[in-house]
Amino acid sequence: VDLRRRCMKFLGFETLWMVLMLFAFFKWVTYKYPFYNILPLENGQWVLPFFYGVTGASLLTKIFWPEVDKFTDHILRQWREFVFPKVYDLLVYGVMFAVIITGLYPNAALTAQIVGQWSDFAQWRGFWFTNFLITRGFSGEGIVMILFGLNAALLGALFIGAHRYFKSFWLSTWVVLLIIQMTFFHYGMSAVCWNYPQNTLINFGFDFSFLKDPAHPPMFMALRVRQFLAFFMGYGIVVCYVFSLLNAWGKDKIAVALSLWGLLTYTRYIGHPDVFAFGAVCWPAVFLSAFWLKALTERFFPKNINFVYAAAAVIALLLLLTNRVFVTYPHFWVTHVQ
Repeated sequence: VDLRRRCMKFLGFETLWMVLMLFAFFKWVTYKYPFYNILPLENGQWVLPFFYGVTGASLLTKIFWPEVDKFTDHILRQWREFVFPKVYDLLVYGVMFAVIITGLYPNAALTAQIVGQWSDFAQWRGFWFTNFLITRGFSGEGIVMILFGLNAALLGALFIGAHRYFKSFWLSTWVVLLIIQMTFFHYGMSAVCWNYPQNTLINFGFDFSFLKDPAHPPMFMALRVRQFLAFFMGYGIVVCYVFSLLNAWGKDKIAVALSLWGLLTYTRYIGHPDVFAFGAVCWPAVFLSAFWLKALTERFFPKNINFVYAAAAVIALLLLLTNRVFVTYPHFWVTHVQ
């Protein structure tokens, strides 16, 4: 049994290094032509050092495996025994709010300028809320800050809700960071996410216009312009909602409610199936991904629940920090020289 456990741990490390190497290779490929044709400002200098560092760590793990094995046993033992005291909840909320604010806080003047140059505020005039602000005489900078404030507040509320539901800081972090990436920093939201307020969290509406408008774009529109991620996400999200609804019915009211809400908001994607829209309807799916991660972890890795959740949070942070739209966004985080 001990030999099997050690072999599984060794294979786990090897899997980790291989995934990180493939991740670096994927980023290295997509940071090159023709994938960067929308964003002229890139930040791919980290890719090769990251790949070399992972390769070196993989070799050192093999050379010093007995020491690594003992050290990880000690860390895992301490990890399983550690529990966040209740008094830390406020501190945890403060940390996450700081992450949300510093990660999304825009350079309002620059952002308004980009929005004006990119679409001449056409997207703002096409969304009822920002159009209302424009008609009331709000400046571009003021509208950007209002959009930021509302979305930051909603993200904070989602984190608190996820923390109360899952009882885990790490799993809640996975939810919020992934929602930030999928909603605000997917490929279709460039140059800046505030250019498309109707596709951010403040738009909770449904859209059944496709029922009376047979001329709306087809569901495979994203595939025509080679936006493969948007195409598969557009079809995969609804499968996630239906699967979760069928499996959680009568067992978990929150999962059922999120599945139904996701299916209703999915009507907006059916009416506007383009690369800009799938992020706006995916946040319930991200929440449900944490629901299924929790269920699978409790079934297959009950002794390492905290470790799996922490790994998920780190993965979400890594994905965000290496996202090409995020690194060129004008925020507090220094991820780009310009």
